[in-house]
Amino acid sequence: MKPIDVRLDEIGPGMQDGDEILVEVLPGMCRSKHKLKIRFALGPHVTWWKGLVLRRKDQSGYRTIAELQDDQRPIEVEIDHVELYESDLLFSKAKLFGVHTDMYRLTDAEVVLKGGNQYNFTWIRDKAK
Repeated sequence: MKPIDVRLDEIGPGMQDGDEILVEVLPGMCRSKHKLKIRFALGPHVTWWKGLVLRRKDQSGYRTIAELQDDQRPIEVEIDHVELYESDLLFSKAKLFGVHTDMYRLTDAEVVLKGGNQYNFTWIRDKAK
């Protein structure tokens, strides 16, 4: 399954697979202008696995930068901004039989996610299984 292309301003209520992800931008929360922080959290009624993945644009590899399930505490990671030019940022979730599936590809990440800022993503609604 190919992920659904979304821009940052399209992340929110009414996403294509029945999901809702809140986005909050906190300017100047990173000491370096060459890095950005990402905080990943789940809403109170969201279960099953969710993750943030950086997949190389040349498809040569990927790494999961954050993953949560059920009521785990939020995760904060810091990445180099240059990674967004080399890799796609993907929102992933467990689908049927728990298969981890890349659902949404943030198409404008390298432009709209600015170094020095913190981006809080909270997955607050998931389509019923």
